[in-house]
Amino acid sequence: MISNTAMGTSPATESHFDSAVSLRETLAMPRAGSRPWRQRAGVLGLLSVVALGLPACTASRTGEVASDGSSMFFDEMPVEAQRDAGVRVVAALREGVDATRLAPGDVIEVLFLRSDRPTARSYRIRSGDELQLDFGFDPTFNRTVIVRPDGRIGVPVKGTVQAVGQTPEGLAASLRRLYADIMTNPQITVTLSPGAASSEDDLGQAIQSAAEGRSRKLAILSDGTVTLPGAGRVRAAGLTVAQLRESMAARYRERGIGFDPDVIMPEPTRERVFVFGEVPRPGQVPAGGPYTTLLAVAAAGGVMPTGAIDGVRVVYVGADSTMRVRTVNLLNILERAQMHEELILPPNSVVYVPPTQLARTGRLVDQVLRQILMFNGVGVGFTYELNRSAR
Repeated sequence: MISNTAMGTSPATESHFDSAVSLRETLAMPRAGSRPWRQRAGVLGLLSVVALGLPACTASRTGEVASDGSSMFFDEMPVEAQRDAGVRVVAALREGVDATRLAPGDVIEVLFLRSDRPTARSYRIRSGDELQLDFGFDPTFNRTVIVRPDGRIGVPVKGTVQAVGQTPEGLAASLRRLYADIMTNPQITVTLSPGAASSEDDLGQAIQSAAEGRSRKLAILSDGTVTLPGAGRVRAAGLTVAQLRESMAARYRERGIGFDPDVIMPEPTRERVFVFGEVPRPGQVPAGGPYTTLLAVAAAGGVMPTGAIDGVRVVYVGADSTMRVRTVNLLNILERAQMHEELILPPNSVVYVPPTQLARTGRLVDQVLRQILMFNGVGVGFTYELNRSAR
């Protein structure tokens, strides 16, 4: 005796098969004392009402609706907009992980490298700097001074002057005006001693750690910014890693700090995508995006025969923080390469593969039959034998 399970049939197939057998046995083998034709007519009538009440099997209209009430359908998009949307999806797939957009909660690792490019701002004198004062035709005034903690330096005859915050050129101009009453056309220059520490040296020492060297892991805050040592906050959410790298370098150049930071994503753990419904392996797909709807469904084992491949739903949060639901017809992508209907799935997206109308009908009929049989107190089991010997 071999059961359905032993033959390798799935539970869903077993359920529908048992239901069909139950229906046949119910119609053909009435219980004693019952009215067989009336019972059969009642069951058939109920099933007819169920079947007629179901809508026809038609493909879903592909598009997107948002929680704010707005909607968009792909068949209403201009041809140029469709082409541009498809090009963006293909470009993101080609770029791979580099196309991933950062979001609050992401943790990035920043390596602070010295830059050979000139900074946008001139160097500003700081406390502790060593300055060389050259008075040109009057070398008796020449000397090397160190900027005091209060930001001032001592100069011959005139006492002290404020130096911190000025550029070397600006301090030289101030000294020329200061000595104009005792010198004729004073020629004074101020240079920074070669051994003076730069701002990037000091900052590099501040961020130096034995475990990570001159690198630091930074978390993107809830407002979408990340805090840079010595440069304040910069916008990170919505940018790619390459775009954030350039934004950080520009900020340091504006501050006169010669850093050219390198940004990396230690692990792509944020790219979580979940797939459920009519797929063999529902749940979270493996990390390592970016994922499109088609890639996510493929990672979950593909669409089962009971799944509606033309009406896959994607639930996600858009860049404007609005909840959105998109209907994607994967047949249009597989057979006609309609890439404008696709999207790069944002983090924490949920993909649902609904059952086909036929599968829904079968399950509903199965449920109705089981309820009828339970109500009538009938239980029908069915097994079959292979190589049954002839009687």
